[in-house]
Amino acid sequence: MGYRSDFLKPGNYSLRLRATSLAQTGNWTTPLYFVIPDTRGGLKAELLAVLIIAVIFIILIAFGVPFYFYYKKKYGNDIPTMLYASVNPEYMSAIYEPDEWEVPREKIALIQELGQGSFGMVYKGEFKTDDKGVVKCAVKTVNESASLR
Repeated sequence: MGYRSDFLKPGNYSLRLRATSLAQTGNWTTPLYFVIPDTRGGLKAELLAVLIIAVIFIILIAFGVPFYFYYKKKYGNDIPTMLYASVNPEYMSAIYEPDEWEVPREKIALIQELGQGSFGMVYKGEFKTDDKGVVKCAVKTVNESASLR
């Protein structure tokens, strides 16, 4: 006597039985292990996953390479990665020429701190003129972290 099951999918299985009567339930039998092979053929899940990943990769390459060359052709090197300051020598001299409003540091005396300005600290100061006079002034200093921009 036997039982045939046609609904089991391919895989590893174990079978244990026990008798049940009106008197009592019996003990479980020792497990019987068996394998139902995949007889359908076809692709296994691992191979299918590899194929899907490969197709996605090929599609990305197929669209990515032309896009890269189009972007490079269209923009080229117009977008520099670093800013370079270039000065036209017709308008600017390479030699430093002090402006008329600049004064030597020796002629300035800082008296009192007034507060923080937009670029740095502001001080109350005195400017010693050439004719031995003193003019009260505000002295603006630049932060160390300030840039040229």
